[in-house]
Amino acid sequence: MQVQALWIYPIKGARGIALERVAVQRAGFEYDRRWMVVNPQGQFMTQRQHPALARLTVTITLEGLRLSFADNPAPVVIPLTPLGEPCPVQVWRTQTIGLDQGEAIAQWLSHHLATPCRLVAQSPHHPRPTDPAYAPGGAVSFADAYPVLLTNTASLADLNERIRANQGQSVGMERFRPNLVVESGIAFGEDEWRSLRIGAVNFQAVKGCDRCIVTTTDQQTGARNPDKEPLKTLATFRQRQGKLYFGENLMPQSEGVIQVGDRVEIWG
Repeated sequence: MQVQALWIYPIKGARGIALERVAVQRAGFEYDRRWMVVNPQGQFMTQRQHPALARLTVTITLEGLRLSFADNPAPVVIPLTPLGEPCPVQVWRTQTIGLDQGEAIAQWLSHHLATPCRLVAQSPHHPRPTDPAYAPGGAVSFADAYPVLLTNTASLADLNERIRANQGQSVGMERFRPNLVVESGIAFGEDEWRSLRIGAVNFQAVKGCDRCIVTTTDQQTGARNPDKEPLKTLATFRQRQGKLYFGENLMPQSEGVIQVGDRVEIWG
C-alpha cells in the first residue's frame, strides 16, 4: 500500500489543497484547518449549513493565505502568522480562543456567504483537546474532532460500485474531505488498522469517521446531490448505531514529513 494523495483544508469548510508532501504535526498536517469561519456569536460555520463555503478557494503563497470565490476571483490575502484579537469560539462542544482576522475580511466573507460572519485563526496559546474518550491528551486544530482523516481507494471503489448498481452516479474522494488517501486493494480494510507507519511518521487509528450531509455536496459548486448520495448507499451497509461511517481518524504519534508515493505499513 502507498499514499495516493495528501490534502489540507486551511480554512475549515473551504476547498482543499492537494500537496505532494506535507509536514505532519501532533495536531495535524501543517496549515490544516488552522482558520475557521464563525457567526457573530463565535459558533463555527461549515458546509453543513453553508454549502457555499465549497466555492471558497484558498491558496498558500509567500504573501500569505490567499482567498477567492469562484464567482469573484479578485483575491484577498491574510497573514500566515496567527495574529489578531483573541475571541471566544466554539467547535461542536469545545470552547476555545481564536484570533479575529479583522473587519475587512469579515465584511468580504459576509458578502459572499450572504450571512454575517468573521474569520478566526487558531491561537497557538490555546490548544484544543481531542475527545478524551478516544484520544486522551491529544490536541487538534479546528478539525471536527481528530488531527488526520484517512480514506482508502478500495473503499471508494466498492461504494461507487454499489451506487452505480442503484442507478446513481459515482462520487469522488473529495466529497469525504480526507487528509490522507491510501491506495489499497482491500475495501474497508482500514476498519481493522490500528497502528500505521508512513515514512518516518507513526499514526494511531482511534475511531471511524461518521459522515454527514457534506458528503452530498459538490466541492466545486456547493450544490447538494438530490439523491442524497453517497449517504443513501452508505446507509445500506455502513451504518452502526444510527451513524454512517467512511474513513478512519488518526492521531500522529510522531512528527515528520510524508509524501505521495510513500509506503504505508500496518502494524496491527
